[in-house]
Amino acid sequence: MGISVDGTFAIQIVSFLILWVVLRRILFDPMLKVLDERQSRTSGSLEMASHIRSDVESLRAEHADRVAQARDRSMRQLEESRKLTTEEERTVLGAARAQATARLATTRVEISEQVARARATLERDTATLATQLVEKVVGRPVV
Repeated sequence: MGISVDGTFAIQIVSFLILWVVLRRILFDPMLKVLDERQSRTSGSLEMASHIRSDVESLRAEHADRVAQARDRSMRQLEESRKLTTEEERTVLGAARAQATARLATTRVEISEQVARARATLERDTATLATQLVEKVVGRPVV
């Protein structure tokens, strides 16, 4: 059983080559072109998604930084406000204490003057009352 090569074998090889060329132009090349385009779109989309992810991460980090800066700024402003309020409170309390001390001193002077006048009046009236009491007890005027 040997293999005999005759003219039909050559016809089959030529038919195969013609079919290969036709199929290549009609089917294989367009299909490879579609697959290449699909691959380039997919890799382009993946690359774009990667860029978008990196942009999102950078924006997220920037947002976190801005929030931290705003928080720090508001904390500083709050601390400044507390300091100013404390200083104003000290100033107002100091002024109120000074005013109260001055009023107290003025009131003490007024009370001292009133006490002195009352004592003078009482001393004068005491002498008069004592004389009247002695005159009533004795029954005659005392000189």
